[in-house]
Amino acid sequence: MSPSFRSQHHQYIDFYRRRLFNTALTFLTRQGNASMNAAIFRFFFYFST
Repeated sequence: MSPSFRSQHHQYIDFYRRRLFNTALTFLTRQGNASMNAAIFRFFFYFST
């Protein structure tokens, strides 16, 4: 596996993770359920670190 492919692959994953995060954030903002928001935000924070 070449280094260029590796970095490209990481960019790809980062892009999709950001998209997923943004989608979830938009979804949560629309829902407006505070406790649910907190729980899902914790869930995302846990997996993003």
